[in-house]
Amino acid sequence: MKHVLLIFFILLGVSCTRKFYVAPETAECVIGTNSTCYLVKNNLDDNWIMIAEDIKGFDFEKGYIYRLKVKKIRIINDFGVNASAYQLVEIISKEPYKRKNKMSESTSRTEFRMEAINKQN
Repeated sequence: MKHVLLIFFILLGVSCTRKFYVAPETAECVIGTNSTCYLVKNNLDDNWIMIAEDIKGFDFEKGYIYRLKVKKIRIINDFGVNASAYQLVEIISKEPYKRKNKMSESTSRTEFRMEAINKQN
């Protein structure tokens, strides 16, 4: 019976971990606070989404894309309320963010077309 419980808790710990990418910059949270959120995504082709949860043990450095392995934990927040956070398990990778050239970064295709239409008038 002890072995069954041990295996259960090991599997429980493994199943609660997840991996995601963290963007090279944070964003202002839109939930009405003056705090910052991490931008994360599961796959490089996905869109960035905001998470308001803290990542305990993670020292964010602007300008790098991280691949993290984390686990979800329960904490008591500053207001004494049960909340969730992430605990860093492992930094899988930390790569410097390489910006695209200025034309593709500053001007989307739609903006370029609008500019061309406005010049004709």
